[in-house]
Amino acid sequence: MQLITRLIFIVIIGSVCGCVSTSHIQEMSADIEKLKKESSELKESVDRLETDLAALTETQEPDLPADEISEIADSITSATPTPVPPPPAPPAPSVLTGEEWYDRGQSAYHAGRYREAVQAFEQAAAMVMSREFKARCYYWEGECLYAQKSYRRALELFNRVYLEYRFQPKAPDALLKIGFTYTEMEAYNEAVQVLKEFVTNYPDHRAVSLARDKLEWIDSLQAEGQPADSTRRSKESRR
Repeated sequence: MQLITRLIFIVIIGSVCGCVSTSHIQEMSADIEKLKKESSELKESVDRLETDLAALTETQEPDLPADEISEIADSITSATPTPVPPPPAPPAPSVLTGEEWYDRGQSAYHAGRYREAVQAFEQAAAMVMSREFKARCYYWEGECLYAQKSYRRALELFNRVYLEYRFQPKAPDALLKIGFTYTEMEAYNEAVQVLKEFVTNYPDHRAVSLARDKLEWIDSLQAEGQPADSTRRSKESRR
């Protein structure tokens, strides 16, 4: 812009002094117009650059301070992986109570799992000190052995219930099963003696009819000439 102003000033001075020709003035005017056009285009370019720079400045995220960048770098390099906690330990097996062992034995017995039932009743008897409870455990253990035709072992348990727990509710049942066990062992004399004792001592028992039926059956065997006792007769005393 200053160059254009100087050219105009020279033209004016030249005209006044008469040292510049008309053609020369025309050429200088053309140059002035050309310079004006170039100056205008240059100004437009500068304006566009300033606009682009302003837009770029607005969209650019501000730089972090140097101290924050340093802290971030230090935290990344010094960070260690978080240890993975070990899986939780499996829960400890629950300890069954005596009553729960007894219930387990009953379930196994009625399902025909007699060996399992015997173990459950043994566990129950060892855990509960109640005499009534122990009598029930021993009785049902004997029932399991009876069902497996292990008659000698069953006889030991039924005798134990009747002799050691005489005044407990299971004593009459144990006496009846002693008679039945002797019958299965073909020790009929012992069976008759025990079954008659049961009928005499417990006439109102719910199973007294079973005892009488068994006595009649043994009588029928003897009437037919069967021996009262076979070679399989138990050598053990009931008491």
